[in-house]
Amino acid sequence: MKNIFTILIFALISNIAIAQTVQGNIKRTDDYQVTLYTKADMMVSNTNDFAMLLTVSIDADGATDTNTAPTPVATSSLAGAAIAPQPVQIINGRFVYAYSLTGATPISWDADVENPVLVVDFPISASTTGELVQLNDYTASDITQYNAYFYVELQAIDVTNYPMKFYIDPDQNVTNSEFNDSFVEALTPLPITLTTFTATKRSKSVDLTWVTSTEINGSHFEIERSQDGEKWTNIGKVAAIGESSTTQEYSFLDNKLPLGERNYNKTFYYRLNMVDNDGSQEYSDIRRVSFDLNSNYQFLVYPNPTTDEVFVNLSSITEGEAAATMNIFDLKGKSVKNLTISSNDDIRVDISTLLSGLYYFTVKQNNKVYTQKVLKID
Repeated sequence: MKNIFTILIFALISNIAIAQTVQGNIKRTDDYQVTLYTKADMMVSNTNDFAMLLTVSIDADGATDTNTAPTPVATSSLAGAAIAPQPVQIINGRFVYAYSLTGATPISWDADVENPVLVVDFPISASTTGELVQLNDYTASDITQYNAYFYVELQAIDVTNYPMKFYIDPDQNVTNSEFNDSFVEALTPLPITLTTFTATKRSKSVDLTWVTSTEINGSHFEIERSQDGEKWTNIGKVAAIGESSTTQEYSFLDNKLPLGERNYNKTFYYRLNMVDNDGSQEYSDIRRVSFDLNSNYQFLVYPNPTTDEVFVNLSSITEGEAAATMNIFDLKGKSVKNLTISSNDDIRVDISTLLSGLYYFTVKQNNKVYTQKVLKID
């Protein structure tokens, strides 16, 4: 996320001879960037001498003193537009910011096309939990210092679409009445946009990797594992970059798999819980990793063939806490090396003194015997 809470406010100004009415909208488009659009229902051409009054609001978070309101910076995309901010008000529990725009710069817009006209930057501290920025019409409120509403005037003629001040996307929340306080909200985008999430099986672990394309107010990722796809356990946490509009890569190694009772096939399920700083969260799709484990499965020995050493991993066959004994036999059945193994970690075994040839690595634990062939080469 950026250090600026950006609200872009747009008012479409229409040529009085061509445009009949003007409507507005607001969208949160990137990080804390909120874009307000307006459009006319007919073509606007070479319009000048415009006047607008636009109001946006954010949650006052219980404040009753406007001195605590954050101080935004407003700029206009309309060449030559004069911006006059009005005193901040608290209306219906929200800080309300009104801006009048005036100018005499010719403009041209096509019908039903969104056009930006004003950018208002709030410091990040202005953000509140679950905040939705609103473009407002407070005509019905008792406001004495100024008329706080969405209003567009062209060559001294009012072209505001009063019955339907705001146009909206289907999923947006809106109240839109000429006789009540009306507004349109900028929907909050997902705090984290996940582009890929993969789970890769290793010899005794699972490597999880994921990539995000954008992060807005992100806090962290919780990694969850399940053995049935229904009951989930939190196995780790990875901090999010938090504020980013570029690709970010993450990884987590699950090397604490419950692999002790390895006498049947076992499948593990993984998902990410993407958590925002305000507590909101969303789950990723589920990934599955299967270990083909059965009573005939053998322990791991690598590299094979080898020149002077191997690594032995018994996690696929060990049961409980009992230690295992391992013997190495040559082709004549003679034991050339033996050791006791009490760990599921990779155990290094030095065979540099053995002659080249084929050997049998035999492991015994709890009256069960497992054997692997290993080729020693020069």
